[in-house]
Amino acid sequence: MKKFNILWIIMLALVSPSWTEAQSISGGQIPFDIDIATFRAQKDWSYLEVYLSVPRNKLSHDESDGMFVASYEIEVNIYLNDSLVTQKQWRNVDRAASLDQITGSQYLYGQAAFYLKEGRYKLRTRVTDVNKDIGGWSEWDFSVNSFSGTDLDLSDIELSMELTPDTVKTVFYKNGYRVIPNPKAVFGIEVPLMYYYSEIYNLSPYSENTDSTYTVNISIQNSDGEVIKQLPSRVKKRAGQSLVNIGAVNVATLQSGAYRLSMEVIDGAAADTVNREKNFFVYRQMDFASGDQSATPQKMPVYNEFADMGEEELDQHFEYCHGIASKDEKSMYKSLDEKTKRQFLLEFWKKRDQIPETPVNEFKNEFMFRIEKANAKYSRRSKQGFETDRGKILIGYGEPDDIEYHPSSLDAKAYEIWYYYKVEGSVEFCFVDIRDLGEYTLVHSTAQNQVHDYDWERWISPIRSY
Repeated sequence: MKKFNILWIIMLALVSPSWTEAQSISGGQIPFDIDIATFRAQKDWSYLEVYLSVPRNKLSHDESDGMFVASYEIEVNIYLNDSLVTQKQWRNVDRAASLDQITGSQYLYGQAAFYLKEGRYKLRTRVTDVNKDIGGWSEWDFSVNSFSGTDLDLSDIELSMELTPDTVKTVFYKNGYRVIPNPKAVFGIEVPLMYYYSEIYNLSPYSENTDSTYTVNISIQNSDGEVIKQLPSRVKKRAGQSLVNIGAVNVATLQSGAYRLSMEVIDGAAADTVNREKNFFVYRQMDFASGDQSATPQKMPVYNEFADMGEEELDQHFEYCHGIASKDEKSMYKSLDEKTKRQFLLEFWKKRDQIPETPVNEFKNEFMFRIEKANAKYSRRSKQGFETDRGKILIGYGEPDDIEYHPSSLDAKAYEIWYYYKVEGSVEFCFVDIRDLGEYTLVHSTAQNQVHDYDWERWISPIRSY
């Protein structure tokens, strides 16, 4: 069975009634995914965001000036009682150096925002390929509920592919962050971190005579409503009555199926509680692999992937390996010529092949995948991602189970706390953007053989001198 069919069987068979109620109809020659979230705006008004993702390979890319260019229009119309209330229409352009760069796993994202009052609406969306004059369409029925002006309240939850601190105010900018939506709401091995964005409203005002904290509880439930993953409670000091609530959950270990992210916020001073939920899916191709246990791996001829590398490429590859290479290995490598470096690297990885009977080196593949991810996420002009503190922790420990983001403010520098719940009984890593340059320094960790500074919060102070 094809991957696409398997994925949609999961979605249709396992989703909850609350999810299917929000779905409607779609059609046309260009499929696309859509999602919505509402946030508090002015009195009696809500702020609706509409998210779209269009498969890149479903658009026609015509050659122009040495590039392959696709042009597509997005039209979003919102109706109340069959009367058009508001609409937005815009055109996007996608460019590729070659058609080989365009794959079925790539998506182009769009977003539009509207101010609406409480009511039951219809959302009609269309995506049109300008080059071919073909398109796809979708219709949703949805409700907008007003937010409380006085009681503790919580916005909808936006699920995201990427959530990073940013100051560039693009369409994806929200309260100091660049939030790339995931309208398909599908995660797994290729997208292991499920980022979430929400907003908390009407926390109690700060007072010296009352509890100054609020608590956020995050859990994941399966399609039967059973809690299968409970993250540790986060107890935070109230920095205001309305706050952004963001983070990330590693869902790569969950089996393919439909799930629900549950978020609970407790106001310590008022003892009030508010909840929100969001449905999502996990797809892992390994869950649908053949169950034939009699098959055994074929013995593969040893291929030296380093045979065609020049010395500069060999040196760069071994530089990536410094974090796992011994002192003797580093010393030995320096004494080798180009030819013997190739053989050295082949033996270097062979010694670390944890399952030698399989035709691939799983340890090496995972390690190099983490290197690529660190370079893609954390590289700066002066330093590659694998050399940064966050890159080193990502490479050494893998993706964290949870990330706590704190943007810079008048009272504090930007910082992040990474949590690994299955490492050494649960550890955390604290990174601070000490010089406000976007390069985060590891200032404290509870893990063994890492930096320990239990007074690490002093690094957050904006008036600290260096």
